[in-house]
Amino acid sequence: MEKKEQTESTVRFKSRGRFKGTKDVKPFRSGGWREWLEFQVELRRLYIFLNLDDSPDEVQDFREVVAQLLSGRDLDDFLERYENERADWPPRIGDVVAALEGLTRRYCPLGTRDLLHQEIRGLRKTRSMTVEEFDTRFHYLLQLERWVQRDDGSSMTITDQCRHYSEGMPRSWQLQVVPQRSRWENLDKLKTRYLQCERVEGSTERNGNAPTRPKSQDKPPRKDGHGKKPSAPSPTPTTGNKKRPPGSEGRVQVL
Repeated sequence: MEKKEQTESTVRFKSRGRFKGTKDVKPFRSGGWREWLEFQVELRRLYIFLNLDDSPDEVQDFREVVAQLLSGRDLDDFLERYENERADWPPRIGDVVAALEGLTRRYCPLGTRDLLHQEIRGLRKTRSMTVEEFDTRFHYLLQLERWVQRDDGSSMTITDQCRHYSEGMPRSWQLQVVPQRSRWENLDKLKTRYLQCERVEGSTERNGNAPTRPKSQDKPPRKDGHGKKPSAPSPTPTTGNKKRPPGSEGRVQVL
C-alpha cells in the first residue's frame, strides 16, 4: 500500500493505479450517529479509490486503513474485535465489517433509522437550491441508511422515497407532477419531471422580466390653425370593396 501523508485534519491516501491522484479522508474522532454514518460512506469510497478487494493481503491493507482513521477507545475496540473475529487464516473482509459494526452499535443505537427518516422527510428545496442539488442531498441521506443496524426498524420503501421526494418540492410543482401516476416508484423518472418544472419556471421568469411591448410610435395628428383636428381623408376606393380582417389594423403578432 502506498505511504500516507497525514495532516492535522485529514489523512491523504495515494492512488495505487486505478484512479490518479490522492484522496483526503477526515479521521473519525468523535460525534453522533450522523457523523459515524458519514464516516462509513467515506470508508466505502476510499475502499473503491484504493482498488481493494477481498484477498487476504488486501483485507490486511484495509484493516490498516481503518486503523489510521480511528483513535482512542474506538481504535482499541476495533482492533480487539477484529482479532476476535479473525479466528482462522486467511483473514476475510467480513472480519473488518464485523469489527466496524461493533462501533456502529455504539454510535447508532436503536432508533437511529427513525432519526434518519425524519431528516429525509424534512428535506426541502429552497429557492436558492436547484433540483440537482436537492437530488444530491436526498440520495446522500438515502445512502446513509445502508450503514444503520440491520435490526433497527425497516428501510424506507421506494414508494415512500418518491413520496418524500415530491414533498420536498414546491407545492405548485407537486400539483403538476404527482397526479401523473397513481403511485411513483422510480426516483430517476420523478427527478426528470421536476427538472422539467424547473426549466419551465426559469423560462417563464426570464420572459416575465423582459421589456413589455412598446406602444405605437405613431405621432398624434396635428391640429390646424383653429385648434381643430384635420378631417380624415376619404378612403381610397378599392376594387371589389374588400374588407380587412377585424383587429388586423396596425397590430403586430407576438409569438
